[in-house]
Amino acid sequence: MHVTHKSIGFVISLAKEVNFAIPVPFLFRSIIGYQLRRMCCIARNAVCADCMFNASCIYGMAFESVIPKDNSVLAGRNRISHPVIIDCDDFTGELKTLVLNLVFLGATISHFPYFYYALKKGGAVTLDTPLRYMVQGVEARSIVESEFARCLNRRAQVLCSQYGHNDHDGGYGFSGDWAVTEQDIGWRRFRHYSARQGKVMWLGRMCGSFVLSGRFSSYECGLLRFAQLFHGGKNTGLGLGKLKVSEHGRI
Repeated sequence: MHVTHKSIGFVISLAKEVNFAIPVPFLFRSIIGYQLRRMCCIARNAVCADCMFNASCIYGMAFESVIPKDNSVLAGRNRISHPVIIDCDDFTGELKTLVLNLVFLGATISHFPYFYYALKKGGAVTLDTPLRYMVQGVEARSIVESEFARCLNRRAQVLCSQYGHNDHDGGYGFSGDWAVTEQDIGWRRFRHYSARQGKVMWLGRMCGSFVLSGRFSSYECGLLRFAQLFHGGKNTGLGLGKLKVSEHGRI
């Protein structure tokens, strides 16, 4: 698996300690998106999916990610995973210093100056996270090995198809050679205001830790390493789905 990417980090010192009631990545995504759209959109009344400029617009590329419906990975869908991932160790609570990483994929790498300027334009804020994935249209509330494996594989296939390449043929099926043997998983909901949709959304997802035991194929090990870099599940553009994998008892 290969995805063309570049991670750029920021250490942000705040003038005073701030109690972040909403997840930090949500806030910075809103700041960047709002400022980027103000800078780049030249067809303000158009819907991004129908806009003739969506293939070349930096805002559209990063926040709408419109693709033809006849694509080979998500046939029938006209949006792909976003090529900018917000990676932040500090998610909520009282903070005075933030370590923020922006992971750029594919063509967005060369557009970094726009994102940097969007952060600077943010005003007073000048500058391992919850996981959300769907099982048959329903948000998962616990880790099920086969569904978790499919979630990671789907993420890898989508990103590789758009921003790199994948030596794997894409016909992955869960091996059944490993299982979830322990899990300490909770469920949290976060409030997020979508400026594009003009409404408040509640995003629920799993938080906690779990143990996978058994024999993993080289591709499955690659999926776990891939998820550490590029997150897993849904709403990765909001900073969700960050995973940390620790290896124990290997023989």
